[in-house]
Amino acid sequence: MITCTDVTRRIGERLVLDRVSLELGRGERVALLGLNGAGKTTLLRCVLGLTRFDGSIRVEGRETGHVLVRDRIAYVPQQAPRFDVTLAEFLDWFADVRGVEMAAVRRQVAAFGLDVESHGAKRLTELSGGMLQKAVLSLALAARAELLLLDEPTANLDAESRLRLLRSLSDVDPATTVLICSHRLDDLVEVAERAVVLDDGRVVYDGSMQELYGLVEDEHVVPLSTTPMRGSPLAARLEHAVLRMVGGGGSR
Repeated sequence: MITCTDVTRRIGERLVLDRVSLELGRGERVALLGLNGAGKTTLLRCVLGLTRFDGSIRVEGRETGHVLVRDRIAYVPQQAPRFDVTLAEFLDWFADVRGVEMAAVRRQVAAFGLDVESHGAKRLTELSGGMLQKAVLSLALAARAELLLLDEPTANLDAESRLRLLRSLSDVDPATTVLICSHRLDDLVEVAERAVVLDDGRVVYDGSMQELYGLVEDEHVVPLSTTPMRGSPLAARLEHAVLRMVGGGGSR
């Protein structure tokens, strides 16, 4: 569904993405992992056509940014927008723009425990980060898009809401491709079957999520057992990146 070929992005002298090449098939659940500055958000913005890059990205054979590509995508940014409208107005507007039945939106909002009756008259600027995140996630899931892009979706959620999100992702249409950015291995091991790890803009791992999770043993990184990268410079970078992730290196 998505083909990235030698995607490169520079900001001034800094190389944010360094010849990233990936292919994501229809229905895949892929975790995009890495620490702050690894390039995760930039790659998503490239897929969305929101930032310039060298190389090529095609979604279902079309160039990124094409109107028929945008209509197939639901995106949840790391920082949810705070428009000067009420929550109820925001939900109504989205349902109208995306052609989604309002009943479906309200069902999804209710599944996250967000009471629209109590909070619908509040402006987005008055909502807590967690409440706004629940609203935006609900809209993305209700859209039933063919491609779901989630950037650190659990960042502002409490433990119960994180579990609800992960449960909801498990119920997403099997034909939907999900690309979810995070620095939390423990959140995604049950959701994604494939992991891609970025470190300083380069892909240092692309393979089984379960095998990547097996790197973590008693909060230490152990050598990869089966990947062809074992013993290579990329394997060393991967182990270094994962060690920083499990050691509290912070989010991206």
